[in-house]
Amino acid sequence: MATIGEAMALAMQYHQAGNFAEAERIYRQILEAEPREANALHLLGVLASQAGQHKAALELIRQALAINPDVAEFHSNLALVNIALGRSDEAVSCYEEARRLQPESRQALKNLGNLLKQMGRLPRAEAIYREALRLEPNDADALTNLGAALAEQGKVEESLTCYRNALNLRPILFEAHHNLGLALVAAGKYDEAIASYEQALLIKPGDAVVLNSMAGAYRDQGRMDEAIGCLRNALAVAPALQFIHGNLLLALQYYADYDPETTFVEHVRWASHLGVSPALPLPPVDRAAGRRLRIGYVSPDFRQHVLGRYSETVIAAHDRGQFEVYCYSNVTHPDLVTERLQASADRWRSLVGLTDASAAEIIRADRIDLLIDLAGHTSGNRLGVFALKPARIQVTHLGYPSSTGLAAIDYRLTDAYGDPPGQTERYHTEKLMRLPELQWCYLPPPEPEVGPLPARQRGTITFGSFNNLCKVTEQRLALWAQIVTDMPGSRMVVLTGAGSAGDERVLKAFARQGIGKERITLLGMQSPDSFLRQHHDVDICLDTYPFTGGFTTADALWMGVPVVTLAGPSCVTRQGIGVLVQVGLKDLVTETPAAYVAAAISLARDLPRLEALRGQLRERLRLSLGDIQRFTRHLEAAYRTMWEK
Repeated sequence: MATIGEAMALAMQYHQAGNFAEAERIYRQILEAEPREANALHLLGVLASQAGQHKAALELIRQALAINPDVAEFHSNLALVNIALGRSDEAVSCYEEARRLQPESRQALKNLGNLLKQMGRLPRAEAIYREALRLEPNDADALTNLGAALAEQGKVEESLTCYRNALNLRPILFEAHHNLGLALVAAGKYDEAIASYEQALLIKPGDAVVLNSMAGAYRDQGRMDEAIGCLRNALAVAPALQFIHGNLLLALQYYADYDPETTFVEHVRWASHLGVSPALPLPPVDRAAGRRLRIGYVSPDFRQHVLGRYSETVIAAHDRGQFEVYCYSNVTHPDLVTERLQASADRWRSLVGLTDASAAEIIRADRIDLLIDLAGHTSGNRLGVFALKPARIQVTHLGYPSSTGLAAIDYRLTDAYGDPPGQTERYHTEKLMRLPELQWCYLPPPEPEVGPLPARQRGTITFGSFNNLCKVTEQRLALWAQIVTDMPGSRMVVLTGAGSAGDERVLKAFARQGIGKERITLLGMQSPDSFLRQHHDVDICLDTYPFTGGFTTADALWMGVPVVTLAGPSCVTRQGIGVLVQVGLKDLVTETPAAYVAAAISLARDLPRLEALRGQLRERLRLSLGDIQRFTRHLEAAYRTMWEK
């Protein structure tokens, strides 16, 4: 008769060969003969985990540890089971114990670092990776992991060094090439980033995640045909990756051939692929008179970001006698704005590193009445949480100027300027709830002051665009070139900041109409303060299309610079209309490309009006979008209406 050791060896051979049924049979025979055989209990637990039976695996490995608590491998595999069950904190404890038992194990350190990074505990992850590198300085994988932890903390230059060192050690390390591309984008080095993505694709041709990253770089350069092509290729390879499909939805709204009907159909298709439903019933409705409503805001932008500025303003202004404010943050790089928001909210929860199911369960437990999405399909969104319907009333607002496509979201908050009644309802799965004035407010920055009209000093008109280059289509560039041509001596300032390919695209568009680069100023990436100061050099801003400016338009008006816009058929094409009307510039809202050109030229020829507007627009904006209390009362009335329905 075989000994237990011989039986274990045979079972492990079957296990490693993938013959799980035979391996399980022998493990169970061993346990019948020796119930306290810890290795058999442990490996039977591993088998259960591999079969997706994680709760059974948890119990089996715990039994093994009760018999022999000093085996690092048992703790490491228990960590994997806890991760599968969404028990990240317990998994960290398991890895810490494995590390204590085997302090020289680089793999245990890297596993722990990876989990901590996934949970958003970036400084701790960084320290763990550095410890792994102390044990083996030439570990290219640990260098790559450290680079990722540094990059997510905004330490871009340090991360670049890590990736390059990793590639010096292993030139065909796929993850290092891909992550190097991501860090280069963060550093504004788009051409180098695309080259890094190309190297990654040589190693893994057609990799969907790299194609998605490359699409982001092309998008930021305004190369939308290439961006959309990458995203469609990525989806053909990995149709289940919902975040790639979401990026396609956003990209389609920057596309020159944007069509609201086909874009809406694509949103509905995205939602149909989720295939999720509420995991648990909602708690009973509490209709107690005078009870404060619990509002939950969900955002990846509770930080230095235009939506962070908005959130900080509104959350502080909420009537705490009527509303209790919860913030569900998906911020991976907290900053001073994050800290102020956390102090202002009644309750703060981080969703970083949590699965959609775990995040939804937290929101259910908080008994949120109205859950507000502030991201839509933009980066870092948690629409997967909303799909699980953790709150009775769910709303999307402001962060995304279109339908989410999710039937689980009940309302989209908007206004009559962006979504005229009867015009855009057919492009939404949500009901439209229009605020009485505008759907957003504007917290003006204290600096800088408005400068004098450049045309008076220079003797020529300067047009400008400070929208992201991804919004600038070839058709829009052609119209700008026509405006500069029709206004002799004028010049154009364009914010690019996306590498030489983006710069060349702009310069070539103007060159096609005979406008030399001496009349074009291209600006790189700007800090928030320098971004506003660039308006000192511009007389008139020209809006983009189809993805028009919203807060960017308000920033220009705050700096005394009027904006000419072209209105289209849906909210994404109408974002600046409301603010222009509110400050008395309805005549700068145009309906056709010819009218857009004519409005810009007419305004450019009226220096007295430009000079008057330079001194008046800041106060006009303060009295309209700057009345935070009035806006917040409108917002709260809308929340009450949704709840009472």
